[in-house]
Amino acid sequence: WRLTRALQRTRSRRPELLARLDPNAEQRALLDEIDDNGSDRDS
Repeated sequence: WRLTRALQRTRSRRPELLARLDPNAEQRALLDEIDDNGSDRDS
């Protein structure tokens, strides 16, 4: 999962670049944020 973390860092720096490399990366990141928020609300 190191690659995923690296991609997330790249997304924060160059979102348009990562969008070309991995169109689903931003969507996955958004889903992760939603999951994190849901967990915070539950706990």
